[in-house]
Formats: sequence, structure tokens, C-alpha cells
Amino acid sequence: GGEFKMRQSHLQLAAGSRLEVGSVFWSPSIGLYGGIVDQDSYSASNAALVAKVPGYRLNYHGGKLGLRAEAKEAMLSSGGLKWSPGVSVDMYRTATNGPSSLKLNQTDRTGALNFSGNLPLGGLPKSIVALRAGGTIELPRAGQIRLDYVGMEMDGEIQHGALLKYQMQF
Repeated sequence: GGEFKMRQSHLQLAAGSRLEVGSVFWSPSIGLYGGIVDQDSYSASNAALVAKVPGYRLNYHGGKLGLRAEAKEAMLSSGGLKWSPGVSVDMYRTATNGPSSLKLNQTDRTGALNFSGNLPLGGLPKSIVALRAGGTIELPRAGQIRLDYVGMEMDGEIQHGALLKYQMQF
């Protein structure tokens, strides 16, 4: 058992534009954000153990720079398919203020055994660089397929993924 209550307040401001240069739309953007994460203290238990986790508060703030480039017009291929490529790069920097660890206490149901230790609390990632590249293929009288590769470097860790989206046309 146990009850886990977490609240987050977040404020974000962003601005951007869309510029046409030759056959490409360039969309630069900038943003600022900040917020608070509150976690109440709670107890979690099972048939043998009871764990007490203290509450904490994290304050964070940061900024984002982004640049997106996409083809102004779809490129026509043989067979009537249209391809609209695009690429974007986003960079985030975040500062987090709050505890770096929490003291976790565990006991058995009888209270005879007691375990305690520090639980690391890393906060939000400090630095993120994200790259998204792909495009939309328009299928004649059938809809659209969107395919993107997404790569991200987050505090030195590399993450990869792919997105596939299909929109049918009726």
C-alpha cells in the first residue's frame, strides 16, 4: 500500500518565425521555461517491509533554441508520389535546484530489522540536443505517411528512435 502524490507547475514562453529562403522554409525558435515539482512524503509497504520516503521540492528553469528546415514544395517522384523532407535541431539547457538525494528508510513489519540509504535524485537533464529528420510521403488518393528518425543526446547519453504516422484519406 501507500499513496504517491506529485504535483508540477510549469510555465513556458516561446517565440519563433517562418522565413522563406529559396525553396526552403526556415523556422527558428527560442523559448524559456521554468517550474516546480513537489513530491509529498509517503510510506509504501508490502507483506514484509515498510518504506518511508521523504517529500521534496525541485525548482527548475531553462531555455530552448530550435531551427527547423523543410521543403517549400513537395518533390514529385515517378508514380505520382510526393515527398516533403524536413529536418530540425533543438537544444535545451536546464538548471535544477533541490536535494541531490533522499534518505530512504525501510523496516520489516516487526521493527526488528532497519535498513536505510541514500536514494539519488538527479533532477531534470541539464543538456539536451535533439535531431529530427524525415518527411512526408503523399500517396495519391490514399493519404499520407510521415516517417522520421529522432536522435537525442541527453547529458552524454545517446537515444534513438523512429516515428511512423499514417493518415488515411476518405
